[in-house]
Amino acid sequence: MMKFSIGSICLIASTSISLVAADAAAVQAQIAVIGNYTTLLQSDVNNFNGSIPGLPWALQVQQDAVNLYRQVEQGTSLANASSNFGEPGSLNVASALLGITGKVKDSLNAVAAKASTFDDLGPLVLGSLYQLKASTDSFGNAIVAKFAPLEKSVAPSVQKDLDNSFNNAIMAYGGNPA
Repeated sequence: MMKFSIGSICLIASTSISLVAADAAAVQAQIAVIGNYTTLLQSDVNNFNGSIPGLPWALQVQQDAVNLYRQVEQGTSLANASSNFGEPGSLNVASALLGITGKVKDSLNAVAAKASTFDDLGPLVLGSLYQLKASTDSFGNAIVAKFAPLEKSVAPSVQKDLDNSFNNAIMAYGGNPA
């Protein structure tokens, strides 16, 4: 017969609460990483001038897009593996997302503005945009599934805003909105 003391029950309860908080905290930390990769991508896009000497920047932009994709996929895996965020986890994750939304939109605007500069490399950029949009949508859906009701009710407008920014960049490269 197993005996549980009040102390062991409290320890089990506090450990369970910490694990739930760690899930939201892990996703929140991954959002910060994604923000850093997004800033790096925008910087390298801004440095690309379309000339032959600028080719290394174009290659770096492609590598940045791949790295960003991997980080978003990692975020999706973390969110899918997490239990519901509850409160204040949902608020913390939502705040982190709102904190990088401007960075993502600025990066997409920079990519769109450089469409003519990328010229023959445009199809590669377009492919990356489609891939990043799809992975970002999956990440957003995985997070929203874990949100508390209040954050879940606000999320669609934020997702729609990001989708519009992605679609504007996609259309700048001759693609169709996804």
